[in-house]
Amino acid sequence: MHRSRGKRDADFGNYTMVDVDGNDPNDEIDENLPLEIILRHGEIERGQTILDLFPARSPLKDNIKYHITNGNSKGFFRIHQKEGHAKLHFDKRKHVDLELGMEFFIQVKGISMLDEEVIDILTESVPTMKKDLKEPLKHLQVRVEIL
Repeated sequence: MHRSRGKRDADFGNYTMVDVDGNDPNDEIDENLPLEIILRHGEIERGQTILDLFPARSPLKDNIKYHITNGNSKGFFRIHQKEGHAKLHFDKRKHVDLELGMEFFIQVKGISMLDEEVIDILTESVPTMKKDLKEPLKHLQVRVEIL
């Protein structure tokens, strides 16, 4: 993993860039750092998946709902959820509106669907896991650039 200083941005403030090449299936993303995705305009397919989202904790597999909470006012992105994971993708209807040089800053949140009682039972012997089950993904900041 390579670390470099990121640029200052009004939406994200100061941050540190971390490159994750995706070759290691155990690579994890720190939700406190923005995720940068750069796509080539000519290679973007209609409805293309940008990011696969899987919960880190197995009890959340079918008990988490992901939402785009910020940065999607023009509706370029959608989240499709199925069988315990979600895909952030371009809306097929907006494909023709994607242009070279576009840049998006979106925020994704994961909300636990587990009842408080279930969380208490699951975390009885592992109290450090309670926060992860209550708030599985507070805010994942994603920057998408089209070159």
